[in-house]
Amino acid sequence: MPSPSQQQDYSCYLDLDPEAYRDEWAAIVHGAVIAHGKDLKSVLDQAKRTSPNQQPLLAKLPPQKALIL
Repeated sequence: MPSPSQQQDYSCYLDLDPEAYRDEWAAIVHGAVIAHGKDLKSVLDQAKRTSPNQQPLLAKLPPQKALIL
């Protein structure tokens, strides 16, 4: 079962504006985006600097609007 923090991070991911993070990686900790960008390693490095003791949820946003059935 996911922890409350993991649930909060996932809820944040579901609420992200896809236009703001189109075709980017996002690192989420405690329900907030702490880093984002095109390069996963750079995003992870920035997330580690911002929240060194936390494990971020990493998610890749689609390059365009997607219809998921």
